[in-house]
Amino acid sequence: MSSPVHNRKTRKGISSLYLLKALCAFLVVVIHAQMWGKDAIQPILGMATPCFLCITGFLLYSDNKEKELGKAIKWAKKALWLSIILNLLHMGQHLWDGVPISQYSVSGLLTNLFTGIAFSTHLWYLSALWTGLLFFYVLRRYAGLLIWVAPLLYCWAHVCFKWGADIFPQAEDYVLFLLRCNGLITGLPFLCTGYLIARHQERLTHLRLLTLWWGLCLLFLFFGSYVMRLLPIVTYGWPHFAVMYAFIVLTLALCIRYRDARIPGLNEIGQYHSANIYFFHILVLIHLGRIFPEIGPWQAISVFICSIPVSWCINKCAEGINKLKVAAQNHPTAACK
Repeated sequence: MSSPVHNRKTRKGISSLYLLKALCAFLVVVIHAQMWGKDAIQPILGMATPCFLCITGFLLYSDNKEKELGKAIKWAKKALWLSIILNLLHMGQHLWDGVPISQYSVSGLLTNLFTGIAFSTHLWYLSALWTGLLFFYVLRRYAGLLIWVAPLLYCWAHVCFKWGADIFPQAEDYVLFLLRCNGLITGLPFLCTGYLIARHQERLTHLRLLTLWWGLCLLFLFFGSYVMRLLPIVTYGWPHFAVMYAFIVLTLALCIRYRDARIPGLNEIGQYHSANIYFFHILVLIHLGRIFPEIGPWQAISVFICSIPVSWCINKCAEGINKLKVAAQNHPTAACK
């Protein structure tokens, strides 16, 4: 798979997006696993999921409005189906681990499709994706100018909810998590950001000193935002999220500027396996940890590598299912109907 819920084609000529997706898939694994130096890169780990959303928004762009709307609905449906399948898989893992089936209810399962955190917190991305795509569809159809305003929801919402956590310390962590990580507050802003970058990519290619800006942003993100999060004066966290947003935008702009960048092997991982690594690495992490409980700092790299053959098998199964569908559609009995 390429980026989440897409086919295997990225916008023509921008192979550097594959590198970005491979990097983001690895960062997602690092978030949940152990690795040397993880604390040093902690400030940039949060860029992984927003980058995936930005790439999805980038690929939404088309010269035809109806095509954009069609993509949004099609990908929202795929993301919803993926959310259902993955939630069932993780529920099965919980049952395998001995969690009583009485702990689950139909209403709980339905709620999880909109939150994605009951079985594994990383599944919030899929719920944010399919609901964010629906929000995008509404804006693109009826209020196109609001696409320019939607990215502001990201930083402002984080300010408000950090503020809310200080005022209401009794609020449970998962409630605050849901308020920040959803289709409206995170999904829509980054989908719109990626869409706007694609819409104006020709202008971005003419900007000068982009590499220097990227380097300064990376430096600031490593040292500036990490320190700022420790200061009482910025308890609300808005500088960190503002810098994070700028870093993501500049990174995607760099992909456009250096669209032919290639690192053999990594481009293929980003193209065909990044989404599967994102979705299934938790299951790989669980079972790998049981086989090699003392793997320690090598855990993230091992999970990333082991997720690739798992992804290959999933892709082969998906190809087989598609071939069966085509064969069924071309069967004479189907033609008679």
